[in-house]
Amino acid sequence: MSIEKNERNPEERIYLSEFLDVLDQHTDEQLGFLSDFSTGGIMFITNLPIALNEIKDIYIKDNFEDQELVIKAQIETVWTKPNLNRQMTCVGCRFVNIDDKNRQSLENLGITLTFGSEVEIIREIDE
Repeated sequence: MSIEKNERNPEERIYLSEFLDVLDQHTDEQLGFLSDFSTGGIMFITNLPIALNEIKDIYIKDNFEDQELVIKAQIETVWTKPNLNRQMTCVGCRFVNIDDKNRQSLENLGITLTFGSEVEIIREIDE
């Protein structure tokens, strides 16, 4: 499993081997793509302007093994950084509210869709 800790988030980050859709629960607007997560929050990649300290009700969606997976949570945006693709932005969010069932689904997803520990993942640009 590809796991990393950093100064913004001392919790382990689980990097996914495929991007999953992150959508607004109220409008179904696609906000971006889930890149990684930890027990405390998520990072998604987007080309939309995302304000800091904004609270959003989101769902993460993927068709996995012919079954639709939906994980719901409430997040707050806490940081942004340029993505390696300069047209995109990495957005770090903390969980404001995620119930046990959705948290377990997210953790199970990490077991299924992660890289091996020998793979180094770089998606953000340090400036």
